[in-house]
Amino acid sequence: MLNVQRLEHDDAFRELFKVMIIRRDKLGFDNEDMCSTYLHIANICYSQGQFDKALSFYDSALDGCKGGTLKAAILHSMGNTNTKIDDFETAGEFVLAFFSICVRC
Repeated sequence: MLNVQRLEHDDAFRELFKVMIIRRDKLGFDNEDMCSTYLHIANICYSQGQFDKALSFYDSALDGCKGGTLKAAILHSMGNTNTKIDDFETAGEFVLAFFSICVRC
């Protein structure tokens, strides 16, 4: 089961990476579609236990995000990921930022 799941994640990662390149070439970096694609790729990395790689993609997603619920989802994910690597101080900062957006949503 684990090997099948791993293959599915690898396939999903490859497909989303292709989507990311196409969107980047067509739309540029600064748009919500790119932000969402980075978030999906980061989530795949997270589910595979590749937390540093996930954080890199979450950072990219956050850079292009304008705000709202998508930004809240990214901040929440970054908080969770930082707890996985035992960086509780940074995790707390992301969780506080997440809650500040949720109060406004």
